[in-house]
Amino acid sequence: MNSLSSVHDPDDLGRSSDPGSHALKVVLVALVIVVAAIAAYVYLGEKPPVATGEVIRVTTIPVHKESNLPAAAGMPGQSETFDEVLVMAQVRFHNQSKGPLFLHEMEAVLDLPNDLERTSLAVSKTDFERAFIAYPELAPLKGTPIVREITVEPGQTVEGLMLFPFPLTREQYEQKKSLDIDVIFLHQKTLALRAPQ
Repeated sequence: MNSLSSVHDPDDLGRSSDPGSHALKVVLVALVIVVAAIAAYVYLGEKPPVATGEVIRVTTIPVHKESNLPAAAGMPGQSETFDEVLVMAQVRFHNQSKGPLFLHEMEAVLDLPNDLERTSLAVSKTDFERAFIAYPELAPLKGTPIVREITVEPGQTVEGLMLFPFPLTREQYEQKKSLDIDVIFLHQKTLALRAPQ
């Protein structure tokens, strides 16, 4: 009788004694298949960006003005200060897609200490011209501005100036960690360009 108890059922051969290890193998195989499918989708479906570009040069012009307000009857005179940093960027970008790109907006993003961020939109073509009248020190930088709402044809390269005013002091601006310029197209991914330090 004892010898019969040592005989195993043939159906039990090859089975794992731990059902948990079988489930773990199934999960691992499924995970490998999912990761491989995602990698294939990203690799085969990834398209190059519609545009490439660079910030060629950045020039900053700190503006500091003080004005004395006349005294009113019985009131002492007051002084006011005005600080601003004008950021002039020469930017070049190229449409490497097969269709036209429609330039919608240009924005500068300033990363400051303590996780502070300041943004500024590029001035319009009219304000670009006015800036050279208001600030004669800009004269050596005068060039052709990049304007909004232009169409950039496939294969076309656009190069020009963008002027961004920031309501900061020179000292605040000089503490920046980085300056990025975003070229924003309609219905396409934004082209983000890091300005040279």
